[in-house]
Amino acid sequence: MSKERTYQSLFETAGDGLIVHDVETGRVVDANPAADAMHGYARQALIGMQTTALIHPDSRPLFDEYVQVAQSGGALQPQMVHVRRDGSSFYVEWSGAALIYHGQRCLLSVVRDVSNRVRAERQLQQHVAARTREQAALLEISQTLASALELQPALILDQLRVIVEYTHAGLFAVEDSALVALAVRGPRQLEETVPFRVRLDGPETLAALFNEHQPIRIADVWSADPAAQFLRALLHDSAAVLLEGMQAWMWIPLAVQGRVMGGIGVAHAERDIFTAHHADLALTVANQAAIALANAELY
Repeated sequence: MSKERTYQSLFETAGDGLIVHDVETGRVVDANPAADAMHGYARQALIGMQTTALIHPDSRPLFDEYVQVAQSGGALQPQMVHVRRDGSSFYVEWSGAALIYHGQRCLLSVVRDVSNRVRAERQLQQHVAARTREQAALLEISQTLASALELQPALILDQLRVIVEYTHAGLFAVEDSALVALAVRGPRQLEETVPFRVRLDGPETLAALFNEHQPIRIADVWSADPAAQFLRALLHDSAAVLLEGMQAWMWIPLAVQGRVMGGIGVAHAERDIFTAHHADLALTVANQAAIALANAELY
């Protein structure tokens, strides 16, 4: 097989896009099937186009720099945004070298679709940023609750909302076989119901709420799930307002050294919105709140 036929075979079968463009005119003089498919053009339609027509306007200065560096024999692998025929965009990485093609000064460029890699990197960055914000918020919450001279139930709920979004929430203390609402966050008519009491029918109910010091997550409070039925039976009479218009619910016990001090209930109008990670974050706040509650009893 001649060198020319070998080159042509490699050119046609390469998985990455290969584009040859004229340095003087800026036009595409050849492209392989991968480049055609990548951009959504038939081969004959792609050949003769201005190369910059494939590149998002924001990336064109970077493309101009790439052309200059590649012509001089330098190495540059810029990441750019390309535009398909249908107008959608995707991320690519360019690399290439100068060559003489049919007597013309050209660049042979490898154009690799890196959209999946860019997407994964951004998701990782967002994940790290979110975790950093959460850790900073937890530290601030801890410092705020530790520095408070007296219990501030509403402040605890406000601090919790920084890291766990909810439609409404309530902080309860255990008093004389009942849960007493110390603070509620949500619509004004709901907040105006404070204080109210939720009667506990025996130690079994309290034990169920304590749940071995683990949060309880309910995807749909109106479902036939036993936890949902238990919640509806518990929140009756004046406390039933906590369920109006709600779907998801999460209960986080407040306990110090095995003693149940109370709990935090958070609700959301969207079904199954609370994750295990939300539960872990809320439990961290609840542990701080339980200590604050215990200190308030002492002082």
